[in-house]
Amino acid sequence: MTHKPWPCGRLLAAALPALLLASVLPTRAADAPDKGGASDAGQGGASSSEGDALTPDRPGFTNGSDTVAPGRVQIEVGAARTKYGSANGGGQATDAPQALIRTGLNARTELRLTLPDYIWPSSGESGFGDGTIGLRTKFYQSKDGNTKLAFTPSLSVPVRSAVTTSGHVDPTLSLNGQTTSGARWSLSSNLILSYPTQGGGRVTDYTATGQVTYALSGQTSVYGDYYYDAPVGGPPSPIADGGFTYRVGKNVQLDIGTGRGLGGNAPVQFYGGGVSVRF
Repeated sequence: MTHKPWPCGRLLAAALPALLLASVLPTRAADAPDKGGASDAGQGGASSSEGDALTPDRPGFTNGSDTVAPGRVQIEVGAARTKYGSANGGGQATDAPQALIRTGLNARTELRLTLPDYIWPSSGESGFGDGTIGLRTKFYQSKDGNTKLAFTPSLSVPVRSAVTTSGHVDPTLSLNGQTTSGARWSLSSNLILSYPTQGGGRVTDYTATGQVTYALSGQTSVYGDYYYDAPVGGPPSPIADGGFTYRVGKNVQLDIGTGRGLGGNAPVQFYGGGVSVRF
């Protein structure tokens, strides 16, 4: 169903210059540097006493608020197997490499590039989906480093030969928040506004996510994730998922997870895993 355009594109266009300006301004006194400990336990990662924790956006749907340090590059890849219901045509599909490349521009801003994902369905044509390009700017961090907020605007990059593509540059704006309690518990949440092209017209899509992470040890964490998508004019599509992460040294993290759709157009079930590496 096509809806009257909502001014998300103008919102994103206004937000990008503001975020770029914020990225070059001096860090506020309240934006204290990370001190390790509990503040580094977010996003499924165990804590780091060195204050230089690896904080990938994978696994799960909920992204954190941390940014990659200036001059460093972080690559996050993985693969998943998904079973679809009749609302999505049924069948199963495998997708990979789910590649996200992040590089720090300064102390609180990173550049983000998601490469086109390749999809192998159990029936039908295989091929790529669209990529994305975006920024993340951390605009608030508490003095103890435990609570952080960031904006993440992005634009889809259509792939001409893709089998799943809108054929248009589609904007998304995400508000990312995270906080920690003690040395083991971490809570992250995202509020996402997207403006995809469907059926030849723009639609508005609202999404809220939440993730709870518990560090079992200095290397292993368990997480639970909830994703609630509420497109205008369409049925809500909630998803619940969870899994484990394992830190291999300071710059490598492995993850594995599974999830189920809870209604609407959500997939029936999926499982997968991946790795995140920082250089």
